[in-house]
Amino acid sequence: MIFTLIMRDKKMKTEKSIQAQVAALVRKELKSLNLAVKPKVTSESFAGGNAVDIQLVDPTPEQSEAVRKICNKYQSGSFNAMEDYYENSPVKKSHPTVKYVQQQAEYTQELRQSVYEYLIGRGLVIKTKDSIKDIPYHDETVDMVSKFMTGIRKGYWPE
Repeated sequence: MIFTLIMRDKKMKTEKSIQAQVAALVRKELKSLNLAVKPKVTSESFAGGNAVDIQLVDPTPEQSEAVRKICNKYQSGSFNAMEDYYENSPVKKSHPTVKYVQQQAEYTQELRQSVYEYLIGRGLVIKTKDSIKDIPYHDETVDMVSKFMTGIRKGYWPE
Protein backbone atom coordinates (compact mmCIF):
# COMPACT_ATOMS: atom_id res chain seq x y z
CA MET A 1 0.00 0.00 0.00
CA ILE A 2 1.45 3.34 -1.01
CA PHE A 3 1.04 6.25 1.34
CA THR A 4 -1.32 8.71 -0.30
CA LEU A 5 -0.42 11.97 1.45
CA ILE A 6 1.13 14.34 -1.07
CA MET A 7 3.32 17.15 0.12
CA ARG A 8 3.94 19.89 -2.38
CA ASP A 9 7.08 21.94 -2.68
CA LYS A 10 5.96 25.58 -2.33
CA LYS A 11 8.62 26.95 -4.68
CA MET A 12 8.55 24.44 -7.53
CA LYS A 13 4.96 23.20 -7.25
CA THR A 14 6.11 19.59 -7.58
CA GLU A 15 5.30 16.56 -5.49
CA LYS A 16 7.97 15.40 -3.04
CA SER A 17 9.02 11.77 -3.00
CA ILE A 18 8.06 9.63 0.00
CA GLN A 19 11.64 9.69 1.32
CA ALA A 20 11.77 13.49 1.02
CA GLN A 21 8.48 13.71 2.93
CA VAL A 22 9.88 11.49 5.70
CA ALA A 23 13.11 13.53 5.82
CA ALA A 24 11.06 16.72 6.25
CA LEU A 25 9.02 15.16 9.06
CA VAL A 26 12.17 13.86 10.77
CA ARG A 27 13.78 17.33 10.56
CA LYS A 28 10.69 18.82 12.16
CA GLU A 29 10.80 16.32 15.05
CA LEU A 30 14.57 16.77 15.53
CA LYS A 31 14.06 20.53 15.92
CA SER A 32 11.96 19.86 19.00
CA LEU A 33 14.91 18.03 20.65
CA ASN A 34 16.96 21.27 20.80
CA LEU A 35 20.23 19.58 19.88
CA ALA A 36 23.44 21.62 20.32
CA VAL A 37 24.44 21.06 16.68
CA LYS A 38 21.86 20.88 13.90
CA PRO A 39 21.75 17.30 12.54
CA LYS A 40 22.13 16.64 8.82
CA VAL A 41 19.14 14.74 7.39
CA THR A 42 19.35 13.32 3.86
CA SER A 43 17.16 10.99 1.84
CA GLU A 44 17.79 8.66 -1.05
CA SER A 45 16.05 6.10 -3.20
CA PHE A 46 17.57 2.99 -4.69
CA ALA A 47 16.48 -0.18 -6.43
CA GLY A 48 14.12 -1.93 -4.07
CA GLY A 49 13.76 0.80 -1.48
CA ASN A 50 14.43 4.18 0.01
CA ALA A 51 16.17 5.57 3.09
CA VAL A 52 16.63 8.56 5.35
CA ASP A 53 20.01 9.13 7.01
CA ILE A 54 20.53 11.29 10.11
CA GLN A 55 24.02 12.50 11.03
CA LEU A 56 24.48 13.75 14.59
CA VAL A 57 27.48 15.60 16.00
CA ASP A 58 28.60 14.65 19.54
CA PRO A 59 25.21 13.33 20.69
CA THR A 60 24.68 12.42 24.34
CA PRO A 61 23.34 8.93 25.04
CA GLU A 62 19.93 10.47 25.82
CA GLN A 63 19.89 12.34 22.51
CA SER A 64 20.87 9.18 20.62
CA GLU A 65 18.01 7.30 22.25
CA ALA A 66 15.52 10.07 21.42
CA VAL A 67 16.66 10.05 17.78
CA ARG A 68 16.45 6.23 17.70
CA LYS A 69 12.77 6.48 18.71
CA ILE A 70 12.15 8.92 15.87
CA CYS A 71 13.93 6.55 13.46
CA ASN A 72 11.75 3.63 14.53
CA LYS A 73 8.60 5.69 14.00
CA TYR A 74 9.36 6.28 10.31
CA GLN A 75 10.87 2.90 9.37
CA SER A 76 8.50 0.53 7.59
CA GLY A 77 10.14 -2.69 8.76
CA SER A 78 13.47 -4.37 9.37
CA PHE A 79 15.94 -6.63 7.61
CA ASN A 80 15.98 -10.24 8.79
CA ALA A 81 19.59 -11.31 8.22
CA MET A 82 19.01 -14.92 9.32
CA GLU A 83 16.51 -15.52 6.52
CA ASP A 84 17.85 -12.81 4.20
CA TYR A 85 14.70 -10.77 3.58
CA TYR A 86 13.03 -7.53 4.63
CA GLU A 87 10.11 -7.89 7.04
CA ASN A 88 7.48 -5.17 6.66
CA SER A 89 5.71 -3.89 9.76
CA PRO A 90 1.98 -3.16 9.74
CA VAL A 91 1.21 -0.10 7.60
CA LYS A 92 1.26 3.18 9.53
CA LYS A 93 -1.55 5.29 8.14
CA SER A 94 -0.74 8.41 10.16
CA HIS A 95 2.50 9.23 8.33
CA PRO A 96 4.70 8.04 5.44
CA THR A 97 7.48 5.52 6.08
CA VAL A 98 10.68 4.45 4.33
CA LYS A 99 12.53 1.18 4.26
CA TYR A 100 15.53 2.33 6.30
CA VAL A 101 16.01 5.22 8.73
CA GLN A 102 19.54 5.29 10.11
CA GLN A 103 21.41 7.52 12.51
CA GLN A 104 25.16 8.01 12.54
CA ALA A 105 27.22 9.87 15.12
CA GLU A 106 30.22 11.99 14.28
CA TYR A 107 32.65 12.83 17.07
CA THR A 108 34.54 16.11 16.91
CA GLN A 109 38.27 16.32 17.45
CA GLU A 110 37.67 18.33 20.63
CA LEU A 111 35.52 15.55 22.09
CA ARG A 112 38.06 12.87 21.16
CA GLN A 113 40.83 14.93 22.76
CA SER A 114 38.78 15.36 25.96
CA VAL A 115 38.12 11.62 26.11
CA TYR A 116 41.83 10.92 25.52
CA GLU A 117 42.83 13.25 28.37
CA TYR A 118 40.17 11.77 30.66
CA LEU A 119 41.43 8.23 30.02
CA ILE A 120 45.05 9.29 30.59
CA GLY A 121 44.04 11.01 33.84
CA ARG A 122 42.39 7.80 35.05
CA GLY A 123 45.37 5.66 34.01
CA LEU A 124 43.32 3.75 31.45
CA VAL A 125 45.48 4.75 28.47
CA ILE A 126 49.24 5.32 28.38
CA LYS A 127 50.09 8.79 27.12
CA THR A 128 52.11 8.48 23.92
CA LYS A 129 51.53 11.91 22.40
CA ASP A 130 50.20 15.27 23.63
CA SER A 131 47.29 15.29 21.24
CA ILE A 132 45.12 12.56 19.80
CA LYS A 133 45.73 14.22 16.41
CA ASP A 134 49.37 13.07 16.63
CA ILE A 135 48.42 9.41 16.96
CA PRO A 136 48.24 7.81 13.50
CA TYR A 137 45.73 5.18 14.63
CA HIS A 138 43.32 6.34 17.34
CA ASP A 139 43.28 4.00 20.29
CA GLU A 140 40.16 1.82 20.11
CA THR A 141 39.49 2.57 23.76
CA VAL A 142 39.20 6.29 23.01
CA ASP A 143 36.76 5.62 20.17
CA MET A 144 34.71 3.23 22.30
CA VAL A 145 34.49 5.65 25.23
CA SER A 146 33.66 8.52 22.84
CA LYS A 147 30.61 6.60 21.73
CA PHE A 148 29.37 6.03 25.27
CA MET A 149 30.45 9.24 26.95
CA THR A 150 29.60 11.75 24.27
CA GLY A 151 28.45 15.26 24.80
CA ILE A 152 31.33 16.20 27.08
CA ARG A 153 30.24 19.24 29.02
CA LYS A 154 31.40 20.65 32.31
CA GLY A 155 30.26 18.30 35.02
CA TYR A 156 29.51 15.44 32.62
CA TRP A 157 32.16 13.15 34.11
CA PRO A 158 32.58 12.82 37.87
CA GLU A 159 35.79 14.32 39.22
